[in-house]
Amino acid sequence: MFIVKPFKKMLIPLQGVLLTFGIMLPLNQTLVQAVTYDTETVSFGPGTGTNLVDAFIPVIDGAATSFDGAFYEIRYQPFVDAVIRAKNRGVNIRIVTDSDYITNTFTQQLINAGISVKGDNRSALMHNKYAIIDGQKVWMGSTNVTDTCNANNFNNTILWNSSSLANVYKTDFEEMYVYGQFTKTASPSTPAQQKVTINTSSTGSFPVEVYFAPEDNPIQPLIDVVNNAKYNLYSIIFPLQMIT
Repeated sequence: MFIVKPFKKMLIPLQGVLLTFGIMLPLNQTLVQAVTYDTETVSFGPGTGTNLVDAFIPVIDGAATSFDGAFYEIRYQPFVDAVIRAKNRGVNIRIVTDSDYITNTFTQQLINAGISVKGDNRSALMHNKYAIIDGQKVWMGSTNVTDTCNANNFNNTILWNSSSLANVYKTDFEEMYVYGQFTKTASPSTPAQQKVTINTSSTGSFPVEVYFAPEDNPIQPLIDVVNNAKYNLYSIIFPLQMIT
């Protein structure tokens, strides 16, 4: 989960509470699919144009040096093909996935192509859906890289162009991939170290706070933002299981 605070106003998308007091994100799923705000592209799916994972594939095809991905489940052939293409042109690829899905045919195609894929090897879920591209871009959101999430399920993604944000996600990724740590006490960074500033040419700079579960207890900062809401609260949550 992450919190964006542009112009002293707050935005928490992605399976959380969406508070918008500045730029109003499009809420009509059938009319608007993607909106770009200088350094980030906010996308909603399924849309009337390109679906979310399909829109991610050109990003993968544009990777030049590295691609680190944490994906709960991999089950979409065009995504698999794009990652293998990247591997074949010399991109360094590292993937973490949930162990429940590491033996499926799609993930096995990646492994058979010589791509390093590691599972979490535990009963709890490795539920992340993000990728770091060339140490410069971060793709993240609520969607799995599966056919059903691409074409049927309502989801959202954001593509960020920020090396500072990419470094935050790389630290979390290597916690899992390099050190095999998935516990509450394993994180090498704290929420205070996961605050970055995004610079834009059109709206200036704004702070972004990143929280990873379970180590950062992301529910509490979400509650704090909700408690401080003054004007609007738009909730997009699957599912709502915790009431505080």
